[in-house]
Order: sequence, then structure tokens, then C-alpha cells
Amino acid sequence: MRDTQVSETASVLVVDDDQRNVRLMESILRSSGYQVLKAYNGEEALQVVEDDSPDLLLLDVMMPKMSGFELCQRLKGRYETRLLPIIMVTALNALEDKVQALEYGADDFLSKPINKVELLAKVRSVLRVKGLQDELERKKSEIEAVNQELVRMQGFKESMMQMVVHDLKNPLASIMGNVQLIQMQSIEMMAPSRLDELLQRTQESTRQLMRMILNILQIGKLEERKMPLRLEPVPLHRVVQENVDEMMGLSARDGILLENRVNPDLPAPRADRELV
Repeated sequence: MRDTQVSETASVLVVDDDQRNVRLMESILRSSGYQVLKAYNGEEALQVVEDDSPDLLLLDVMMPKMSGFELCQRLKGRYETRLLPIIMVTALNALEDKVQALEYGADDFLSKPINKVELLAKVRSVLRVKGLQDELERKKSEIEAVNQELVRMQGFKESMMQMVVHDLKNPLASIMGNVQLIQMQSIEMMAPSRLDELLQRTQESTRQLMRMILNILQIGKLEERKMPLRLEPVPLHRVVQENVDEMMGLSARDGILLENRVNPDLPAPRADRELV
């Protein structure tokens, strides 16, 4: 079955060691538009199930070598066929026999002699239930796929946030370093060019900080693959130099000399400049 509606093109496997019973059920089913597969013992039935994946089994109880009860139990015990609906066909009329059929995993039972109206009604009913089960399995798979995507997106978001928070430290440290340098020296004694340089660095670090904050707001779009990436060559030497310039105030305060030794002739990788 491929949908929740009863399909009369469904395939039904008839399993019975009595060829007359097989022919009778085959005739009834084919006249109603069902595809019919046949097997005359348990081993044949297992092979047909493996090869052709029928939608329903009509399974005789009393068969040599492997009874219908045993075959039903084996099919219901396998993960691949646990949802395969089985109607047990039996001449046994005792209540305990019918209860036993259900305990072995049968979905319904049909008494012999076969009644056409009853047979078709039970087949339609069981196939309808199978269609609903198939739909539930598909929905379950879809939900599992969505959950996996949510887990992936959450991991991506956490990684992005950690990266952004880490990158925020540089412009903040630069601003703090420049401010501390100004505080440590009297403005009146500081050369105007030096003061202007520190203020420009502070202003640039502030702008970079604002760009990073705006980038955080873009993470949601990036997760949804809705944020367009503006790829362009990004010179590594320039990126490193910008970071050196940002940290210059802080390093000068601590008496540290920063140098950019990245070869300016290195090939520029393509990236989104705002996200680097």
C-alpha cells in the first residue's frame, strides 16, 4: 500500500497447501482487482515475501512442516515484516484457536468454508489499517528527519555563536586598550597626531563591533540558507593587518610589539568579507 486509501491493486499472498483453496481465494480476489501471489508452504511463503513484498497474507493454519502459526510468528518477529498484515484462514472453530492466532500476531482470522463477502470485507478492512500504519511510519520518518536537522542546526548555531563571541573580544580589547592609553597619559601632553590615531582606531573597532553584532542577527538566515553569501577574494595579509591594527593600542599599553609577517603575495581565498 502506498497511501491511506484501500487500493484494490494491492498484492495479496495466498498461502495454503491445498491448491483448491488457493484457486478459490485467487478467483475471488482477482475478480475484485487484487494482484494475487501464491505459495503452498511456509518456506515458499517466506521467499515470496522476501522477493515481492506483498501487502497482505491470507495464511492457512494447518500446513505440513511449518504451520501457519509458526510462519506468522516468524514474520511478525522480523523487523522488516513486523507490520505485514496477516489474516489466518482456519477450519478450526474453537475460540482458543482463534485467540491463539491473534496471540501469534495475526491481524484477523477467516473461517472455512470461505465466504466471498466476508473474505473481501476483511481484506479491505485490514488493508485500510495497513495504509494508516504505512502513513504513520512515513510521518515518523519525516519527524525523525526534522529532529535530526534541528539538532544539526542547533549545533551549527552554537558553533557560530561561540565563534562570534570569540571574535567580539578583539575589537572590545582594542577599544579598552586605546581608552586606557588615553587615561594613562595626559591629553594635554599627548601629541595631537597620536591622540587622533588612537581615536581613529577606537572608532574603527567600534564600527567592526557593530558589524559583528549585525552578523549575529544574520545567523538565523544563514541557518535557513536564506542569507546570500557575497564571495570575493579576501587578501589574508590585509585581514591579519586589520587585526594587528585593532590590537595595537592594547599591545602598546603592555609594551608588546605586534608585526604582520603574512606574505602579501599569498593567493586570496574567496569568502564573504563581512563574515571573516
